Amino acid sequence: MPVKIKSICVYAIPLPYKTLGHGRVSTPEITLHDTVVCIESDDGLVGYGESCPLNPTYLDATTGGLRAALEFLCPPLIGYNPHETGVINTLMDRTVRGHEAAKSAIDLACWDLLGKFTGLPVKTLLGGAEVDGARLYDSIPMDTPQAMINTIEEKRKQGISVFQVKLGQGAEPDIERMRAIAEVLKPGERMICDANRGWTLEDARRVVAAAAQLPTELGLLIEQPCATYEECVSIRKVCDRPFVLDEVIDDTRDLVRASADDALDAVVIKLSHVGGLTKAHEMARLAMRLGLRMRIEDTVGAEIVRAAVAHLAVTVPERSLLAAYPHPAAVSLGKSGVVASNGILTCSVEPGLSFEPDMKILGEPIQRYS
Repeated sequence: MPVKIKSICVYAIPLPYKTLGHGRVSTPEITLHDTVVCIESDDGLVGYGESCPLNPTYLDATTGGLRAALEFLCPPLIGYNPHETGVINTLMDRTVRGHEAAKSAIDLACWDLLGKFTGLPVKTLLGGAEVDGARLYDSIPMDTPQAMINTIEEKRKQGISVFQVKLGQGAEPDIERMRAIAEVLKPGERMICDANRGWTLEDARRVVAAAAQLPTELGLLIEQPCATYEECVSIRKVCDRPFVLDEVIDDTRDLVRASADDALDAVVIKLSHVGGLTKAHEMARLAMRLGLRMRIEDTVGAEIVRAAVAHLAVTVPERSLLAAYPHPAAVSLGKSGVVASNGILTCSVEPGLSFEPDMKILGEPIQRYS
């Protein structure tokens, strides 16, 4: 008999988070609102998913919107087979337009359930691990050049060799930061200059012109310089450095268009941005076929998000994976078989996402569907 979804519970967890200084130097600590979805199938197994929007100015996802979308998404799923992730995603897309962050939490829980049912880790279900562990990157919050260099030195001690340098304040201060950091990079290290859509066209042209004057062997990339796809394409035409697109790539159609326009060398695949592991895996396979590199990550999250990122990242060949993000969190949701150590993210061979929750942390569900 096919397995069916018996119930879905939604949990709310406060998640302290230190912002990265997008467009500003100050990096205050704020409290985000994490959402965990627990799906129980009628064979008694339970799968867990997670999604945590950053803020309403970053992507079109908010905590309130995510949880409201779950009120529409969850009831129709009762009675469906959670192992049929394609069917589940089609049903969700027919039920609610957009709201990929909400769909991501459900999708992750379904993959976790499938792994537990088959006794296989999600990485195997996604096609198998190409590498033992995924190379990690870390973000360097915007600050004075020396403060950013100090942070890089701290991350270097942790084994990190890919540094996402947060910029976007303006051409002159950002060029100063870029040049200062370029002087301290070691062979094999990479600097991703990420403006998070913060530059005007003029700013972006000035920064990429300054980047062109740096040594060609320097591992420097330009990421998401401007707000729109069209602006980024304009800057790409005058940029001689590898070019990364993030927020303007929403799905496989966007990725095909960007490749045809020669608009990028690498793409950022965020689970909750694209709708979960199912769609992220499709984008990763497409990116490989198009000859693009990629970063695998999410906006924010804890152990469940980290596990999903790890299981997808290790299925990408080393030549195609730019880096993955470890998603450290101030609050632990439970035990995880995923480990970030010495600049590498590894996942165990335990079934599913190899995560077991601490129910004291999750608390009582804020909503239950059955």
